[in-house]
Amino acid sequence: MRPDDDALRHRIAEEFGIAGGFNWSGLAVEYKGGVNPRITIQIGTEPPLELTGGELLSAVREALHLARPGELF
Repeated sequence: MRPDDDALRHRIAEEFGIAGGFNWSGLAVEYKGGVNPRITIQIGTEPPLELTGGELLSAVREALHLARPGELF
């Protein structure tokens, strides 16, 4: 599977829905779908990590081992 950026952004937005999140033992995750999906991850007292735009797409591609269109691997 080699989705382009628009297709991947749309799929992430569908998975995230309107908004959601969870808290568990020092970990907090919040996510929002829509036109500009985003996820914020807070671990303990560390500064939160927010992924949006190209950073989010890159992280999803890496986590799911997705190649970009035109890439061999």
